[in-house]
Amino acid sequence: GRRENSTDMEYKHLPQCIQEVMGEWDADGSGKVSASELAAAAQAYKKIQQEGRLMRKIILGLAIVILILMVSIFVLSFAAAEAAKEMRGSSDGVMKTPGGEVVKLSSSDFEVAADGSLIIRGASISNATCPAGQTCRRLGAATGSGSLKVSQS
Repeated sequence: GRRENSTDMEYKHLPQCIQEVMGEWDADGSGKVSASELAAAAQAYKKIQQEGRLMRKIILGLAIVILILMVSIFVLSFAAAEAAKEMRGSSDGVMKTPGGEVVKLSSSDFEVAADGSLIIRGASISNATCPAGQTCRRLGAATGSGSLKVSQS
């Protein structure tokens, strides 16, 4: 009767792999696992499960925070780029300043002559030549002169 109602369980007669597992929980190394040692093992198992669930929640929360931060950085970068613009294009193709004035542009390489032709800046129609190494050189080579006629519409 006493052996069947004992609070200790001997494990030395069990297979080696089970002895190794039971030995992990045999705190006093007696070759027997007591009910209190088994209860401590069950409590440790529950604690590990709870910690695992908590870690999953923490990782999910951090992932959401990182996602929110990335979206915020994108939105702020976009807003800063929009705020820094000195002029904006509209759907009709007209560039305007933030104050609504039409932007006036000029080329540092070309100008429009009195007859409406596009010529190299500082040159007259008769002596229009491209300076060496300039991008306007292609215009002179393509047309045979340094000018390009612009049609009036």
